[in-house]
Amino acid sequence: MAGRTLSRVTRTAGLLGGIAIASLAFAASHQSLYAVGFVTGWTLLVLLASAGARRWWAIRSSAPPTRWVAPSLGLGLLTLVSFALHVEFRFPNGWLDCVLAGLFLLLLASAVLGAMLQRALRSGALECPGDADPAPLAEAHRELQHRASALFEGGAAGGTTGEFLRHFEAPRSPWQQALGSGRPLRRLLRDLAAVRAAAPPHERGTLEELAELVLAKDRLDVQHAGCVWVRCWLLFHISLGASLLTLGAMHGLLAHGHGLFAHLMLGS
Repeated sequence: MAGRTLSRVTRTAGLLGGIAIASLAFAASHQSLYAVGFVTGWTLLVLLASAGARRWWAIRSSAPPTRWVAPSLGLGLLTLVSFALHVEFRFPNGWLDCVLAGLFLLLLASAVLGAMLQRALRSGALECPGDADPAPLAEAHRELQHRASALFEGGAAGGTTGEFLRHFEAPRSPWQQALGSGRPLRRLLRDLAAVRAAAPPHERGTLEELAELVLAKDRLDVQHAGCVWVRCWLLFHISLGASLLTLGAMHGLLAHGHGLFAHLMLGS
């Protein structure tokens, strides 16, 4: 239900953007360049606000995190075309115009990162719970750490206890998880298998249970990294979008006020 509503919102925003582009073409053929810049500028703001509303709706409607970070190709193309027409296919000169253009390009780069993050979430390289809250994961991690410590209270695995227990001290680095490096986990499981093969029969059950805990922690690490990346990306992307909307509205009001003032002066 939420997915269908989100699709309707996206289609509506795309339709409005298409109407704005059509009105831009009319303005370009019948009015001055100022009118063209006016139409494209406010079209950009409408499209950016529509993209932000679409993302806000995805979060509020309890959609999966893959929908939070998913870019809209239609809105992105319309926004890019409006931006190119607004700057007349040139990089702007004024300091405010340069800041706005830089923020817009950063927002596009952030949308590309969102698409990459969505691909990682769909492929299983990263996972993220529905609310992207890492607190329950931290509690589950502490529980695994206590269970692993309890396994060695009887002195199982002798001098290798410290190496295995260090694996449970903290979640794996989100950078390593995002890069998909499974070498540390494979090495630990290989060492654990060697210890289990050399251990007395009464300790092998404990080491098998430890191997299961190692795999359980790896699944928690995948979810923890997904939460970290989704939350960091949302903070970065939403901050960029809000800054661009605020400065864009200021730029539009200043340009409109300047154009109105010049019109009044020339008219008088």
